[in-house]
Formats: sequence, C-alpha cells, structure tokens
Amino acid sequence: MILSFMANFTFYGKCVIIYIGGDCYGICTTSNNYYNCIRSKSIDFVITEANGKIRLCIELDDATHNYNSRIERDNFVNYIFKQSNLKLLRIPVQDFYNLEDLERKITEF
Repeated sequence: MILSFMANFTFYGKCVIIYIGGDCYGICTTSNNYYNCIRSKSIDFVITEANGKIRLCIELDDATHNYNSRIERDNFVNYIFKQSNLKLLRIPVQDFYNLEDLERKITEF
C-alpha cells in the first residue's frame, strides 16, 4: 500500500524555502527585509506530484521548536507558506513513524 502511494510523488529533502516558489518571490524581494530573513531558511521535505506541482511541504518539529527563537522562525515560515498558497504539514519528530499514518496525513492534507 505505501509503495504504491509513494510511486505517485517525488520526495525532496532539505529544500531552501526561497527556491520552492509559489508567491514567495513577491514577498521576498531583494529590496525588503523578508529576503534576508528567508534566504537561509529551509524546509525538511517537499513532495511533488508527477507533473512537478508541489503537493505539500513537511517540517519535522523536534524539541528545538519550543525555543522562543524557533517559535518566531516557525511563525515566519508559516506566514510565508500561507502567503504563497503552499501547504505546510508539521509533524512532531518521533523515534518511529507509522507509515500508514504518514500516508493518511499526507493524502488528507
């Protein structure tokens, strides 16, 4: 079941947000502060459909996401994704992941 699901998508790891696209370029021009804030930010996974369209992005949230500086960064990233009309799925880091549960979260998101 999970293998057929994965065959429909391409998974990319550790992608710099500004290169993902969407409306990010309208938000993050070289003439404003957003560009400097986001040019070094990355997202853990990008999942695309067969035609290259981004299905969704995934951010794995570990314990560092509870730090104030990280919360501010996460809020900013959430804003960028909302403005760009891109889906961002946040998943808590775990030692083990149930593949069927991940498949459900990705397909339902």
